[in-house]
Order: sequence, then structure tokens, then C-alpha cells
Amino acid sequence: MVDIIPKKTEKGIPLKNAYFFITGSLLLSAIFGYVILIRMESATLLKIEDSEASIIKVGVREDRKMEGKVFDFRDRIRDYKDLSAKRNNSVEFFNNFEKLIHPKVWFSSFDFNPAEIQAVVSGKTADFKSMEQQLIFLKKQKDLIKGFDLSKITLGKGGEVDFGLTINFTPKIFDPPTGGQEK
Repeated sequence: MVDIIPKKTEKGIPLKNAYFFITGSLLLSAIFGYVILIRMESATLLKIEDSEASIIKVGVREDRKMEGKVFDFRDRIRDYKDLSAKRNNSVEFFNNFEKLIHPKVWFSSFDFNPAEIQAVVSGKTADFKSMEQQLIFLKKQKDLIKGFDLSKITLGKGGEVDFGLTINFTPKIFDPPTGGQEK
């Protein structure tokens, strides 16, 4: 039989369809949110890596400057150390040299060459006897003096003796003086 009586159609969305629609919307929004979060995370990681790279570049630049300064100071210290090691102790030289001079001998000029450990002196003495004593004493000092050369000797106005002397020293002249030397 044919139904002639129309049946009432349901108006609105059935509850079952509403749940399906809401669940599907939430699932799509969760997936969409997850994708957005993943993209944001990767973008943030890239920014962090770029920031770290720029920090490293700046840090490396500053570190290189600091390292350059440190190496410069290290080189200066080494240079000073080398210079001070090569520099002979002039105080010890003069202390030792003073003990080699006769009391009646005085020098009017003194030219010392530390590279050759040589002194060219000119001076005066009271008489030939003190000059002889000075030369004998210098000759006996073989540990401090390699040799000497009396280049000029003249008689001065008041009987004084003017002389010129070149003295070649040993490197021991720069050592601290020892107490055993006598005139």
C-alpha cells in the first residue's frame, strides 16, 4: 500500500549528526593546531640557531681581539725577557772594574763596548812606578782580563804620566765580585 499520508519530516540536525560534526571539527582543529605548532617550533629553532651563530661570531670577534692582545703582551714579555737576558749587568762590571784600579790612577775618559767586552780608557797616574804597578796587577787578573794594550804613554807637566789603554775583559767581569781579589 501506498502511504498517502505524509509523514512528518524531522526538523534540525539530529543529535547524532551534531556530535559527529563537533568531533570532526575538534579533530581538524587539533591537527591544524599541531601543524601550526610544529611550524612555529621549527621557525623558532631557526631563529635560535641564527642568534647563536651571530653570538658566536660576535664572541669570536671579541675573543680574537682579546687573544690578539694577550699574544701581543706575551710577545712583549718574551722580548723584554730576551733583552734583559742579553743585557750585561753594568753595575757588576763597574764593581769589578773598580777593584782592578790602582789608588793613584785616575781616568779622564772611559769608553766601554759591552758587545766586545772592551774598554778604551785614557788617564793619569802620579808616576811611572804606580803605572807599572797598575799594569802588573792587570796582567795578573787573567780571570777577568784577556789582555790589554798600552797605546800611548807621555810625561805630563807636573811629572804625571798620561796614558791610553785598551782593556779586553772576559765575560766574568759581569759576575758579582768575589772577595778574594787583592791589589
